[in-house]
Amino acid sequence: MYSASEHTPMTDSEFRMFCELIRNHCGLHFTPESRFLLEKRIARRMEELSIGSFAAYHYLLRSERDGGEEMANAVDELTTNETYFFRELSPLRALVNEIIPGCRARHDRPVSIWSAGCSSGEEPYTILMLAREAGLEPGKDVRVYASDISRRVLG
Repeated sequence: MYSASEHTPMTDSEFRMFCELIRNHCGLHFTPESRFLLEKRIARRMEELSIGSFAAYHYLLRSERDGGEEMANAVDELTTNETYFFRELSPLRALVNEIIPGCRARHDRPVSIWSAGCSSGEEPYTILMLAREAGLEPGKDVRVYASDISRRVLG
């Protein structure tokens, strides 16, 4: 059986091929500094599937139609799902105490905020809690939309 600890290291060309494939599929960007992370996480998927080479796994991902199930599994493996309440509190306070009221003063409609890559959603909940604390009414003054690319955290 294949083991991630036994794999041949990813070549420079394989690294570039994975980076391009993943960036084109979902916009995730890996730099040379994040190569170790990409290689280790891809190797975990390869071990689960008993695939012995990066080239073979790349071929599998590339050959799937419409993004495919395995590409979704790879994206889940490659994303870091860090989330918590009151994360980066200073910018969030500026958002609800200055930016949203400023936008509301210029336009008579709710301010829409998209919290992208928010994992299981603690950041958008934080925005709404701080908005209520600042006297803003969700739905009337502010609307928060949340999304994440990882099926694992959304499921």
